[in-house]
Amino acid sequence: FYFKDMFNGMSVPQPSPAPTPATINPPTFPSNISSVKVRNNAILTNHTKFFVPQKIYDLQTAEPYRKYFPASISYRVYSAVGYDLANTIWLIGPNGKIVVVDALGDMTSVETVIADMRTVLNISSARLPIAAIIYTHNHIDHTGGVLAYLNNSALPPCPPEDTSQPGADGTYISRTNCVEIFSQQGVIDAVINTGTVVGTMINPRSTYMYGGFLGSQLVTNGLLLSLFSFSLC
Repeated sequence: FYFKDMFNGMSVPQPSPAPTPATINPPTFPSNISSVKVRNNAILTNHTKFFVPQKIYDLQTAEPYRKYFPASISYRVYSAVGYDLANTIWLIGPNGKIVVVDALGDMTSVETVIADMRTVLNISSARLPIAAIIYTHNHIDHTGGVLAYLNNSALPPCPPEDTSQPGADGTYISRTNCVEIFSQQGVIDAVINTGTVVGTMINPRSTYMYGGFLGSQLVTNGLLLSLFSFSLC
């Protein structure tokens, strides 16, 4: 579109009107989805069901994982599976201190994991001796529940490092009077971006790619089954 510039007689482009936001239609499924038959094999079936019910695995003793556990490791490793999209892992050292790897997607999921870990590990209701929390990456299902861990920790979180200054070379010695949180630089900005701007693309993509809303009758990657009221057959 063009309009006449009244001052110099030149035709200049007129901004086009803002586009109408696209309508996002949810996925549709056949009404007889429970009767759909899928040719499958045992490996895929077992993987689909791996995340339900929720379970804490002792990776030193659980089958079939114990054969992969390095004999030289002196700490214990427990993985909480099926409580959220991601897993949360506890590394427990000989001194009883805990290093948490990934903090799930929300506080409720973490509170459930903590309650179950207390039962499995016979830990009292006292605050947890958490020494550090590690984010493997910035997705919300690996970071969103961190506050629940900190609320249950015996120590407060450590003040953030000044990333404008180079750190010392050599082995990093963690602080002992607070909970160290290790992450990529700029993790907070990345979490916000992933959960808002990029999330509008990631969420529909993941729904279709992983088959989370298909329920228990079809083969999926299993990740979303524990978050919805589906029963596995």
